[in-house]
Amino acid sequence: MFKSEQCVESDVLSLETPAALVLQQGYKANRISGGPTSVYVADAPLNDATIFTCGLPMWVICYRMLNKELGTVERKDVREDGQFEIEIETECPLFKG
Repeated sequence: MFKSEQCVESDVLSLETPAALVLQQGYKANRISGGPTSVYVADAPLNDATIFTCGLPMWVICYRMLNKELGTVERKDVREDGQFEIEIETECPLFKG
């Protein structure tokens, strides 16, 4: 377990952790990160796809993984990572309490 400067506790779990276990353990939100090639390789780590629809607020750093589960993934000719402007929806449960 880690504790941030904002007194937020977090645990590092395997990507393969079932959504049912995450819910059973009482987690309040989920963050998933990954690398740009992880969804393309044949032996990419598997995840429980229901983690994206189980009702927990999600922070997905690897948008390719999110697209793989909820949309499509297409390889581009140029890299798509870097610095971008984002919009933050403060109504999200992650910002409450």
